[in-house]
Amino acid sequence: MEEKELITRLQQGDESAFEALVVKYQNYIFRLALSVLRDEEDAKEMTQEVFIKIYTSIRGFNNRSALSTWIYRITYNLCIDHLKKHQKKKRLTSSLDDGESTEILGLKAESGDPQDSLERQELRKDIRAGLNTLSEEHRILIELKDIQGFSYEEILAITGLKDGTLKSRLSRARLALRKYLEEKWNIKDNASSKDMNDNGGRKEDGRKK
Repeated sequence: MEEKELITRLQQGDESAFEALVVKYQNYIFRLALSVLRDEEDAKEMTQEVFIKIYTSIRGFNNRSALSTWIYRITYNLCIDHLKKHQKKKRLTSSLDDGESTEILGLKAESGDPQDSLERQELRKDIRAGLNTLSEEHRILIELKDIQGFSYEEILAITGLKDGTLKSRLSRARLALRKYLEEKWNIKDNASSKDMNDNGGRKEDGRKK
């Protein structure tokens, strides 16, 4: 069904058109809600709320944007309102999995080795902890782009940010997360230790002998 026809039928109260809308968008709405709320049960409830909002508001849709953009904005705004009402930030697991944790940091895919699997579990745990240190806005941007895989265009539509603003804030968010992980893993200290080991237990001072 073409979008224009779908909108017309929705505005006419066609129940079969609404069912088609649910089938088409329920997964996208759930993923977006999960990115913001970080709780599966809350995301499921929010998905239902979004469809109720769509059902009661569709007659006011004026075609100034794509239907998907309108739906994403409704979802995002309802989720943000939910967070504001529940000011106590939840420190729960995100939907981060092995592949996504490696993509965020540019690591190789899991090899299947038990030791490698254990290290990946620790990696996911540390990334989740790192996400909790970010501002709500920065966390949400990483969840949307790097974990849920929304495109830049979709995130622009979801958040209402300008292109340059989105890229700048996402870059700062990634930098903050990487800095947290570097400190968590003592990467700089490890690098220094490696230099010492490579040079017989001492650092080269660059002076000729």
